[in-house]
Amino acid sequence: MTTKLVEDTEKSKKNLKRKIEELGEELGYLQRKCRELGMPVLIVVEGWSATGKGSLINRIIQPLDPRGFKVSCIASPNRDEQLRPFLWRFWRRTPSADRMAIFDRSWYRNLLDDVVDGKLDEQEVEKMYSDIRFFERQLRDSGTIIFKFFLDISKKEQSVRLQALREKRELSLSEIFPLQNYPHSRMHLLCPRSIHLLVLIRGNTVKNLKSDSKKFMPCTMNFTACEFRW
Repeated sequence: MTTKLVEDTEKSKKNLKRKIEELGEELGYLQRKCRELGMPVLIVVEGWSATGKGSLINRIIQPLDPRGFKVSCIASPNRDEQLRPFLWRFWRRTPSADRMAIFDRSWYRNLLDDVVDGKLDEQEVEKMYSDIRFFERQLRDSGTIIFKFFLDISKKEQSVRLQALREKRELSLSEIFPLQNYPHSRMHLLCPRSIHLLVLIRGNTVKNLKSDSKKFMPCTMNFTACEFRW
């Protein structure tokens, strides 16, 4: 269902910190290059509560040019948004051709909340997933580079409230995101304290840029997938 990233090797915190700094510098360069080429970038950070989504997003944006991105913290829909199709409030936040958008939570949060609360029947759930697939496909077809990440933590690390909620429904990721792993918009499962997110954003951005511009400066850096605890 997802691309699950696991720790391949152990590195010292000092070496990992240097690696992250190098990735950050290159990510800043890639952001400017995407802006130059008119390539919109959408980064979606999802996960259980208390997984550190906000802290992780803060790590991502530190090396970026603040003029070229916007972070949207997705809360419950307001009265006006409730009167519109549920994807409307996300459409209006999608990035323009020279911008990067970062979502702290996303359209999946609405769906998950309604499923947990028992507000949707099976037919309604399938319709919402279909709408999401078309929505993400339209973004990808228009040239948007999409990154989706779900931050997962063990039950021991979660609060008692979320443990009870998860055990009540016995939700698994395959139930929450069925068939959400399609080529144009892949969901990656990773530890919230992981360097993998930067590696994935950097690698896939380079891939898209190379396919779009022959003048793009080739990258010679190689990275080993590993975990770094902040």
